[in-house]
Amino acid sequence: MLEASILDFKIKDKNHYCLWYSDEGDRFVINNNKLIYYFGVSELIKAYTDSYIIDENIVYCDVDILLITHKEENSLSYNQLMNFWNMMTDLSKSLGIDFFGNKRTKQIDKVYDKLFWGLNLPSVTPIGKEYIPIWETHEKKIMSQVVLDGAGILNDIFRYSEEGQKSRA
Repeated sequence: MLEASILDFKIKDKNHYCLWYSDEGDRFVINNNKLIYYFGVSELIKAYTDSYIIDENIVYCDVDILLITHKEENSLSYNQLMNFWNMMTDLSKSLGIDFFGNKRTKQIDKVYDKLFWGLNLPSVTPIGKEYIPIWETHEKKIMSQVVLDGAGILNDIFRYSEEGQKSRA
């Protein structure tokens, strides 16, 4: 059995729980090219406990906060944005859809790299050193576009949740 993690996309004040796993690439559980998600963790675990070894530590992504802070450099969390970007990359690849953050341009790659280095992870940042990115206007626009495009994709996926469906399969 594959190991899977629970991801919680909070958007429009609603939590949407789905499974992410790694098997020749990082992917989400989908069915008929649609993301499977639930409004409750226990429902998700009950549905997939026989198919996956589920890590019950939830990876949380508050899209509502990202939408508020994506234009405010001082309140933007590099960690939140990087996690969101990576999740949206995996989700878009799982669904076979386009995502702005997946475009392989020098400018987009540079922003991704600056975000990564801005995390100052102990495994890559020398002791006593800190990298604080200085963002150019066009780089801020790229970060905003990543957030807006990812949120748009999630809004399209979760549009049925507003109609009260428990999952989308």
